[in-house]
Amino acid sequence: MKYDILCVGSVEAELVFTTKLSQPTSLVPRLRRAQQSQTHIEAREAVFGMAGDAYLAAVACARLGLKTALRAQVGADSLGSEAARRLQDEGVDTRLLLSSPQFATSVSTVIRSVKDEQLSMTYKGKAQEYDKKTFVPPILASSDAIEWLYITGINNNLSILRQLLDWAKKHGVQVAIQARMTDLPQSRRALQLLSRAAIVLLECDDAEFFTHQSDAVHSLKALRTSGLQTVIVHDGLELAWGIHDGFLYTTHKFGSTHCVSSSGTNDAFNASFLASYIAGHELEACLGFGLVAARSVGCYVGSDVGLLRSFGHRAGKVSKKFL
Repeated sequence: MKYDILCVGSVEAELVFTTKLSQPTSLVPRLRRAQQSQTHIEAREAVFGMAGDAYLAAVACARLGLKTALRAQVGADSLGSEAARRLQDEGVDTRLLLSSPQFATSVSTVIRSVKDEQLSMTYKGKAQEYDKKTFVPPILASSDAIEWLYITGINNNLSILRQLLDWAKKHGVQVAIQARMTDLPQSRRALQLLSRAAIVLLECDDAEFFTHQSDAVHSLKALRTSGLQTVIVHDGLELAWGIHDGFLYTTHKFGSTHCVSSSGTNDAFNASFLASYIAGHELEACLGFGLVAARSVGCYVGSDVGLLRSFGHRAGKVSKKFL
């Protein structure tokens, strides 16, 4: 069987409570006072859903017409079963979704104000821990073919990242990586590995971390100097920049952003941009579509709500200039 994309990363459950607090700055101290006094805070709504970077990427790509498979690990519990059911309903191949009674599926509890200040608590089961037994190649049978490998959320484990890149090179698979680094001593080693990927996607803070440049364009140029090929930097909701084939792409703000909840917007941008790129669209269209997809998720509460189902959404202006 041929797959357009195989997503590798995490799957978790998500429970979001929205409080009646109207002042964002009052959320954290109010929660602390409530905990100390053993009182309750009333929620105006609660939303349950599935999340995780690989889960959201797989669902988004499947909705946009790509033949998609997912490699992740969940517990043999009700949350893991719910994740598998939802993925199958979305048309994602779950043969590679590992489930074991020795693990527990991770869950994030998010408490947010009506103005989207958020306090997130994640309970990580061992299913969230990546090891060589989980992701060691070969990932699929030799009869299966994969065009793209999308690696998310495991960049701190550089040995696994290297294994996946080696496997992709051996099998002629193109690689896109969502890069999120928090380990400063490993940043140089990480850049060496990221240079082997066809596409690297970073949020603005991560681009600044890698390059020590606060400006996105300067960060892009520094990353290209480090050997990265196509690099996309974005803020997850309003703006995106890219370097590709010697050209610099810059999006421009369009209209006002109505964001109810920012949960999942970064993952929505990355997956939708990549799906559009794999589908053969020009980079300008991919950047614009990624922002529209992120905004569509931001209009709802819950990471897996609002993911688009077609490429028929274009908005905004993208400029292009040769470097």
